[in-house]
Amino acid sequence: MTQDQLFQNMLKRIESDMATADDLLHAKRFDWCLFIWHLVIERSLKALLVKKGIRYPLVHDLERLAREAKIEFTQEELDQLNEITTYNIEALYDEIKYEFYRKATKEYTTRWVNISKKLVNRIKAEL
Repeated sequence: MTQDQLFQNMLKRIESDMATADDLLHAKRFDWCLFIWHLVIERSLKALLVKKGIRYPLVHDLERLAREAKIEFTQEELDQLNEITTYNIEALYDEIKYEFYRKATKEYTTRWVNISKKLVNRIKAEL
């Protein structure tokens, strides 16, 4: 697979994952909705690295990926990326999954979905 094919596949997957996240929001599966938004942002950052010809690290840390991609986020946006990074961890491990489930209320999730969409739009502007 060429770098361009990989990049195009990643863009398609980003769009598909955003639709999945919206479906999960409407189904009131808030914890999984947030987990998928983490994946959308992660994949968007990795797609940007692919576009720039940079091999992306196999990590889930959104701030690290943003720094590797050389996107100039504000400190507030970096803090938001760090919060969203926790969704990957909290959604995967059973011992803390319930706490994340409790944290992911409709209000909390709606707020962070909106933040996630803004961050993705910032990244897409670079794509």
